[in-house]
Amino acid sequence: MKILITGAAGLIGRILRKNLAEHELHLLDKKGIDGSIIADISNFKEIVQHFSGIDVVIHLAASTGIHTEWDGVLKNNIIGTYNVFEASRKAGVKKIIYASSNHVTGGYELVDPPLYEQNEKKQIMITHETPMRPDGLYAVSKCFGELLGKYYSEKYGISVICLRIGTVLKDDKPKNKRYLATWLSHRDLVQLVKKCIEGDVKYDIFYGVSNNKRRFWDISHARKILGYDPIDDAEVFFHHF
Repeated sequence: MKILITGAAGLIGRILRKNLAEHELHLLDKKGIDGSIIADISNFKEIVQHFSGIDVVIHLAASTGIHTEWDGVLKNNIIGTYNVFEASRKAGVKKIIYASSNHVTGGYELVDPPLYEQNEKKQIMITHETPMRPDGLYAVSKCFGELLGKYYSEKYGISVICLRIGTVLKDDKPKNKRYLATWLSHRDLVQLVKKCIEGDVKYDIFYGVSNNKRRFWDISHARKILGYDPIDDAEVFFHHF
């Protein structure tokens, strides 16, 4: 299968590049990496030709800082995401896996005590059906991407899967108490993406999080629809805090 990864030079891109070797990978990023296409997703003419013949697009490219100012959000996360969806449509791409964010519902975390403390007793569980509640402009842009995906799925028949990705860390080890709830291990990330590639889904939203004891995001939906079966639990790191 021919898979195009945008934002391939980033952390998640690097993890996927190493673990999707069974596929023919096409790598696109503003930064030059081995074998990559150097292109900016905010420039439609610069990227559109690279979608030809692609079966699946994994769209990671974005300004990822949760406090990104409007200009960066507009250029990279809104215009850039539209360009990726439109280039996919023009090229006849069958599936887009869109890297959304847990911050789409981040506003629910703005409580005292924090959800990760409340969930020691499992009082809260946010699902894919919980209304959006973004916690910043970055999160608003991810809401836009999810809604854009819904539009492209319904109007053009493209399979669109939105992953509300949790906390993915370079060293794969949670560093604070919130991460005990929000951690997504590298191997669970890879499993989830592979399930998305293989799954028969028209449009859906899934939380990308490991099977953490303290998590407050639902994974039962991903279990049911995709067969996602995360094997890691951040609780093994609890003694560090």
